[in-house]
Amino acid sequence: MFAQIRWRVSNFPDYNFSRNAMLRRIRHRTFLLAGVLRIKRRIYHNLLPSTMWDRLIQDLDTLLDVSDHPVTTLANSAAFLFRNLERINWLGFYLCDANELYLGPFGGKPACTKIEMGKGVCGTSALRKETIVVDEVEKFPGHIACDPDSRSEIVIPLLSANGELFGVLDVDSAELSRFGNEEKAMLEMAAAIIARKLRTV
Repeated sequence: MFAQIRWRVSNFPDYNFSRNAMLRRIRHRTFLLAGVLRIKRRIYHNLLPSTMWDRLIQDLDTLLDVSDHPVTTLANSAAFLFRNLERINWLGFYLCDANELYLGPFGGKPACTKIEMGKGVCGTSALRKETIVVDEVEKFPGHIACDPDSRSEIVIPLLSANGELFGVLDVDSAELSRFGNEEKAMLEMAAAIIARKLRTV
């Protein structure tokens, strides 16, 4: 059956061109992954903050592809950001399903698997569809303590072009007041790129 499918596809005039283009794209992204995940962390941290963020956002945009499955996009986003952002202890996604958020791809310790809409920092951000920065999580009303090491947190909603909520990007730090205006602006930009690259299945 698969041999028949390959034979039929190969009879299309653009097959060889499309196949070669696809192979070039795969090689490019494989090269990027190798560079991003093995050596880029040292390079990012040697840059000035503004330059570091510009490079980080550009590489994230290149890494992600709209043709990938949403799980793939979220997994690579979490791995890339968790590895390359300093002074954080958890980064991941909670995905919206009806009135609840479910744990998605992440980096860090095992986390809470389900959060009600409107509860905790993630649920509140999802309900309001706006970024929430918490300088000291213990002072946030209804804070859900998934990791006792977390002291500050930022949560950014993932929204489609028409404003539909897909989920949230959640980033924790073991430091108080870790996330300032610059981190907020850049992580919102990262979340916008991720949301744009998510395709429906």
